[in-house]
Amino acid sequence: MNRELNDAANTLLGKMTAHAHQAALNAGVASPGGCPLSPEALDRLWSGWDWSGQMTEDEKKSAIALFGFAFGEYLALQTGMQWRIVSDEFGDDYALVWPKTDVSAFPLATVGKRLGGQPFFTSISRALIQEVRSAAARQARPWWKVW
Repeated sequence: MNRELNDAANTLLGKMTAHAHQAALNAGVASPGGCPLSPEALDRLWSGWDWSGQMTEDEKKSAIALFGFAFGEYLALQTGMQWRIVSDEFGDDYALVWPKTDVSAFPLATVGKRLGGQPFFTSISRALIQEVRSAAARQARPWWKVW
């Protein structure tokens, strides 16, 4: 099941993407009008981030939100996917969903699994975008069209 973002979620999305852009500007890895941040800019920002082992849980959550929403905004622009809150037996998560299909991507979970590791945005973005487009195209075909 998925549902639209409520006002609080939309506000969080806006704040986190603005913080990511400002952090990229401060680090010298983005231009003033460069929103959403490119995967290359996100990789450079990630490389310069302080991933010390002393991060609190709140700092980890903030980093996941900052990078996850920024990456998601890039993916949404490239694919036409829309932000939704997706629920399953494990709880709720922010996701990008292709309208009227079951095609989805989870940018915050993607970031969370790689927290503190090597930069990855550039290496996965092209393949992820292609996979989303291919899956959406497959689901958009009429049921009777097998080719």
